[in-house]
Amino acid sequence: MANVKFRIGGVPEHFNFPWRLAHSSLGFKPNGVDFEWKDYYGGTGYLREDLHNGTLDLAVMLTEGAVADINAQPGLRIVAQYVASPLRWGVHVHAGHGPASPDHLIDFPFAISRYGSGSHLMAFVYAQQKGWNPQDLQFVEVANLDGARKALAATEATTFLWEKFTTKPVVDSGEWRRIDICETPWPSFVVVGREDRLKEQPDAVSHLLEHMRDYLALPQDQIIQLIHDDLGLQKEDLQRWISQTSWDCRPIMAAETLESTQKTLQALGQVSRSLSPADYVGPFTEVQ
Repeated sequence: MANVKFRIGGVPEHFNFPWRLAHSSLGFKPNGVDFEWKDYYGGTGYLREDLHNGTLDLAVMLTEGAVADINAQPGLRIVAQYVASPLRWGVHVHAGHGPASPDHLIDFPFAISRYGSGSHLMAFVYAQQKGWNPQDLQFVEVANLDGARKALAATEATTFLWEKFTTKPVVDSGEWRRIDICETPWPSFVVVGREDRLKEQPDAVSHLLEHMRDYLALPQDQIIQLIHDDLGLQKEDLQRWISQTSWDCRPIMAAETLESTQKTLQALGQVSRSLSPADYVGPFTEVQ
């Protein structure tokens, strides 16, 4: 195989550390596949934008963000389920002036990284889980975690949903309180690609996924130590996180995942079409 290079992006968090590790390794080049990795602190909304404008070829995205985007417009396809376990979103408020319980959060603005992001879509899911009218939600766009910290401190927003281990240092410092957990009702992360690149390089993408599975199969203690050294998260937190995490990265998607995600987003008014599971996946990705 002639050498093929991809541009891949994802959030700079512990879930994506295997990609960052692989990027720093020479293990891919001798096998004909190389890639550049770019960190996206703003999350899924920014990844979607750069995939569509051609800045990225592939991205690790939240399942709900990928389904919402593909349902709305052509250009992207899901390549593989990356993490098969659900994501546990912390529901955060400022420790100094945030409400003590989640009961009345619907009355206050939610901070979101941007519209169409996971923090935006999961606010609707959380409202549904709490029995609120999702259409009553109010939003303040803050770009990223740092923006959310500023918005909550200034009372421009009251609530922010983000992965609970990523925000744990902010909670441990006493700046925020985590007053609830919102768990996704579907597997959390998928690999998404531009449709044109998937058609041009199907063998290279398959080869990439195959070798990523080698990094996902590293001993847990080694992964924990590497993430601790790179991101500074506490080992006991990483041990709890990794015990709840199920990796995948095979070119296979469960029809049930795609159907349930689409159905929930339709009920929340976030997607308008009913697509078949095959409409969401790439040319070599199997639907089971």
